[in-house]
Amino acid sequence: MSHEIRTPLNSIIDYSYILHKDPTIPEHRRQAVDTLKRSGEHLSALIEDILDIARIEARKFELNYEPINFQAFIEHLVRIYKVQAEDKGLSFRCQILNTLPQRVRADEKRIGQILMNILSNAVKFTQTGEIIIRIGYSGGVANFQIIDTGQGIEPGQLEAIFQPFTRLNTSTGNAISGSGLGLTISKILAEIMGGDLAVTSTIGKGSTFTVRLFLPNLGAAPDPVQQDNIIGYRGRRQKILIVDDQPEHRDLMVSILEPLGFVMTTASDGTRCLLQAQRNNPDVVLLDLTMPGMDGAETAIRLRKNGLLKPIIVLSANAYPADRAYAIQAGCNDFLAKPIQVRDLLNKLKLHTGLTWVCQNDEPDLNAMPETVLQLPPADILHNLQAFVRIGDLLGLNKKLDDLVKNNPEYKPLSVRIKTLSSEFRLAEIKKLLA
Repeated sequence: MSHEIRTPLNSIIDYSYILHKDPTIPEHRRQAVDTLKRSGEHLSALIEDILDIARIEARKFELNYEPINFQAFIEHLVRIYKVQAEDKGLSFRCQILNTLPQRVRADEKRIGQILMNILSNAVKFTQTGEIIIRIGYSGGVANFQIIDTGQGIEPGQLEAIFQPFTRLNTSTGNAISGSGLGLTISKILAEIMGGDLAVTSTIGKGSTFTVRLFLPNLGAAPDPVQQDNIIGYRGRRQKILIVDDQPEHRDLMVSILEPLGFVMTTASDGTRCLLQAQRNNPDVVLLDLTMPGMDGAETAIRLRKNGLLKPIIVLSANAYPADRAYAIQAGCNDFLAKPIQVRDLLNKLKLHTGLTWVCQNDEPDLNAMPETVLQLPPADILHNLQAFVRIGDLLGLNKKLDDLVKNNPEYKPLSVRIKTLSSEFRLAEIKKLLA
C-alpha cells in the first residue's frame, strides 16, 4: 500500500513544485497551485507518520546509530527555527547550559524528528513572546528543553496530547491543522532510545517540553575549518559589543575579531554597556560577569528588559557550574570560561548567529562582501523584485536579477546575495534586503 500511495503522490508533489516555480502561471491560478503543493506535502508527511506507527507496532522499527557532529546538529536546528519564529514576530533563543560534546553516538534522523516536532508545535501554537531551546549535557545524557509563551495546555490534556490523532484547539476553539501523530511518535521514539519526553504547562503562560536522551560522548573530531584559516564571513557586517572591566581583555577581543570583519564596540561596565547597546543595537554581546558596580548578570537582565533579543555570550573567569547557571537564568545564551580559546569563541559565534566562515583557500565570493556595500537599484526595479518575493516566485526573481545584471553589472553583488538567500528559501531576509 505504501508503494501504491507514494507513486501517484510523487507525481502530484513534483508537478506542483514545477508549477509553483513557473513564472508564466497566471496570478489568479497561483493560489490554487500553492494549495495543491501544500496539500501534497501535508499528505506525504501524514503517510510517513502512519508508516512510522505501523513499523513500531510491527516491531520492524530500526534505529541507525552512528557518530554525529552534535554541535553542528544543534546549529542546524537553531538556524531553521530561528527564521521560522522571527518570520512570525517571535523571539528565538538558544541557551547552552554547559559544555556540549563535539561528537555523540546517535540516530540523527530520529533525534531530529523528535525535536523538530516539538519546535514546530512551539512556533505553531505561540502567537506572541518567545521560544527558547535550552540544552544541557552531563554523564552522557543530553537534556533538551523547548519553552514557549503560547496559550498553554489544559491539565486534563497533558497526557492526551501524546495519544494518536489528538489535536489541540486554539483559543478561538478551532483545531490546529496537523496529523495529530507528531507528539505520539516523538514520545515513542524517545522511549525506544532509552530516554523520555515530558511536558509541563500553565494556561496563558506557555509550555515546556523536556526530552532526555542517552547520547554517548565520542570526543572531538578533526575540525575541517581551522581558526587560523578563517579570514572573514559571508553576509552583512555583524556588530559585536565587548563588555569587560579589564582593558587588556577588551583589546584582545577586538584584535581577534575586528580583522575578520566584525564591527567592534566596547564598554568597561554595565552602565556603559546599556548605553552602547541602545545606541548601536549589537548583533552579539560578549559579557564579563564580574565587574564593579552592576555585574554581568544584572546587566544581562536589564538588556533583556530594554528589548535586546540578540545573543549574549558570557566570557568569564568564574568557571563554576553555579556561575553558568546564574548567567543563563539572567537571560544569557551561552558561557565561555577564560582563558578564551579562539576556536571555541568562533564556534559560539557561528552557533548563535548562523555565520558562514570564509577561509583562506576558498574561492573569492562576492557574497562575502559586507551588505553595507550592496547597491540597490531604482525604486521601480525594487518594486518589481519585491513583487516576486511577495508571491514566493524565486525562479522569476532570479531570472529578473539575471536580466538586471546584464545591463547593470554594479548590481551583481546584490544579485549574488539574493540568490544565496533564495537557495535557502530565506524569504524574510530577502524582504529586508529589498526594503
